[in-house]
Amino acid sequence: MLGEFLGIEQAPISIDKNGGGHHVTVGDAVDYSGPPITIEGGEPVTLSNIITHPAGPTLCLAPVSASGVAAFGIEFSGSDLSGFSNPFHWQG
Repeated sequence: MLGEFLGIEQAPISIDKNGGGHHVTVGDAVDYSGPPITIEGGEPVTLSNIITHPAGPTLCLAPVSASGVAAFGIEFSGSDLSGFSNPFHWQG
């Protein structure tokens, strides 16, 4: 699936959740923000019964309001893009 392997970098990951939205940064390479879509009662709108997604079988809809990636000489950015979020817990 990979045409050319460009390498691996380590960077701090920051995930801020404020005002119902998400803001994610990975060092200076990734900057993403977007609010989850919710129904009137505040519950997230979800896609379910997904068979092959690494984040699980249920994904919360969270469209990207702004994003930017610059890594290994490749740069792209955008707004009003599709996006998903899911609860998780890191240990280590």
